[in-house]
Amino acid sequence: MEEEAGELQRHLIKQWGETVGGYFRRFKPEYFLEESGGQGEVLYPSTLRNGNKLVQEPVFSSMGEPMPRSGAPSLSSVLSYSFLRADLDFITAHSSLDEAHNEDSKSSTSTTSATSTFPPETPSTLDSSSSQPFIGGSTCSIAFISTPSAIPFWHPTSPFTLLTTHVGDTRILLCTTATGLPIPLTATHHPSAPAESSRLRRYAAAFTTDSFGEERLEGLANTRAFGDRKSKRVGVSAEPQLTLLHAKPAEFAFMVLCTDGVTGVLSDQEIVDVVKEAKTPEQASKDVASLAVEIAGGEKGDSDNATCLVVRMGGWERRMEGGGGSMNTKEGRTLRLERASSVGGRAGRR
Repeated sequence: MEEEAGELQRHLIKQWGETVGGYFRRFKPEYFLEESGGQGEVLYPSTLRNGNKLVQEPVFSSMGEPMPRSGAPSLSSVLSYSFLRADLDFITAHSSLDEAHNEDSKSSTSTTSATSTFPPETPSTLDSSSSQPFIGGSTCSIAFISTPSAIPFWHPTSPFTLLTTHVGDTRILLCTTATGLPIPLTATHHPSAPAESSRLRRYAAAFTTDSFGEERLEGLANTRAFGDRKSKRVGVSAEPQLTLLHAKPAEFAFMVLCTDGVTGVLSDQEIVDVVKEAKTPEQASKDVASLAVEIAGGEKGDSDNATCLVVRMGGWERRMEGGGGSMNTKEGRTLRLERASSVGGRAGRR
């Protein structure tokens, strides 16, 4: 099985180099086998305990047992391959759509539609109103939770293992039950991040700065993403960042997954404090997204996509105990909301 995985990895790396070129001609995926052209020595994700990085450990199986270094490929290797494979298939499909669109434009003055699509079951992604191929991209954060027994992870007596897989600027946060503090499990993949800057500066033509003082790579805020085909050659990649965390029973009260429309407006502490005040995870998700939209509308004049998901964990019933509950940011959130409501001409939330 390891030989088969190695062959798949070698083939994928070769396809990236031939299809996109540029950055991917010297691409060495972090979680691929060394003999397959990957980095090899970095086979396992960063492991956290209470937010602190530990010595790297093997990924745990669904039953909580460490997976061997030989034999079946590790989960981290499989996930990395899945992200890169999906992105390459997407890029290749849309390159074909571009070629079909250009040929149709040359040979006919009438509007035509492409028949090659990705995935095959979906309709063409050509914009019917403008007849232009899709040129966007997307970020992704995924959380995998496993327990050593049949007891569900959200039960107060159940430990669990959490593996996050991430590209872009969406975010996953954990709230500690004892302190009430947020622990971010994902890093924002922006040009200003030291690791991303170091990775890309030898390939990118130049980093630019927008009117808000934020760095951009060919106009993009994200240095890792699905899609964004025209920026692949300078290093915009869907290679995921993986983080592993081992949690004790009721160590965490809840987990939050949210988009940059939330994190660009609210701090991590503000996000978890809003969640603490809600009666249910569903209500908490709505409260976080609504607050982000209201504040952004007043402070920035407009709001980005604000999406939030809250997942209950073992310490949910004790979420107001640690760190003084939600009072750390209560006054500041209230002032920001009142100011935003005044500027935006909307009534403040009570």
